[in-house]
Amino acid sequence: MVLLFTMGMRSGIIIGAVLLLTVFGTFIMMSINNIELHRISLGALIIALGMLVDNAIVIVEGILVGLKQGQTKKQAAMSIAKQTQWPLLGATVIAITAFAPIGLSQDATGEFMGSLFWVLCYSLFLSWITALTLTPFLADILLKESDKNDQAADADPYKGVLFTVFRWSLELALKLRWLTVQV
Repeated sequence: MVLLFTMGMRSGIIIGAVLLLTVFGTFIMMSINNIELHRISLGALIIALGMLVDNAIVIVEGILVGLKQGQTKKQAAMSIAKQTQWPLLGATVIAITAFAPIGLSQDATGEFMGSLFWVLCYSLFLSWITALTLTPFLADILLKESDKNDQAADADPYKGVLFTVFRWSLELALKLRWLTVQV
């Protein structure tokens, strides 16, 4: 619901659909690998839920920026997918690796918490795959291309008040880094 209001109805629907498909895909992978749905695996899905939408948000936001810059939907989707595929994979692998000691442990912890790691692993990798494949496909179907007469092709989408204030505060924090670190 938050995404529907903050990113717009169409973007929220795309991200929500990708999230649902990722969760369903995770259930399929759990079934294939004989991982039952119990407190630990359900907890893993809850932990992963916040991370599952990140990849799709990056792709949708990149497509929207491309459209504002005058690109076609196909150009924007291909550009952002190509530009972010490896950084998104890196972030996904790092998130999975954070839980590896728990899930791959050879003692009782690994036996008890192993499903946490595997459910996170399946869901996050599926999130990366769906973000690079289904998200651009759904964006092509649901998003509208900008009218080229309304905006210049070189218009900067980051000129808004929010981005200007954020840039100013970030530059101030970097100038006064000793104070920023202490706070």
